[in-house]
Amino acid sequence: MKLTKRHRTAIELLIEGELSIDEIAQNVKTTRQTLYNWRKDADFEQEYNEQLNEIERRTKRRISRMVDTALERQERILTKSRNDNAAAMVAKDVLDRAGYAPDSNINVNAEGVVQIIDDIPRGESDGKAD
Repeated sequence: MKLTKRHRTAIELLIEGELSIDEIAQNVKTTRQTLYNWRKDADFEQEYNEQLNEIERRTKRRISRMVDTALERQERILTKSRNDNAAAMVAKDVLDRAGYAPDSNINVNAEGVVQIIDDIPRGESDGKAD
């Protein structure tokens, strides 16, 4: 089917996710059943998916641009913060994300010897987590 302005408006409203199917149908002056029929149409579904994919691409680009700033901020907090709690939280976050989560398996035997069971998966060549 050739998509009209009503179809494209319905697609935008579906993607926004703020309105019910009935409200979207009312907004584009159609019935709930017609809207369901549109959803089954290949052209409608293709446009819907293309718009979703474009939103995902834009979101990934925005996040990618923010990564350096976020890492620099974490590094600044970790190395220069006077707030030990903030620095500890950043250190824990960085270590957790790098795969060095703390091990909860710590055993103490009768002689008072502490045995730590290391259950962190390690890569074969570099000793880092997978």
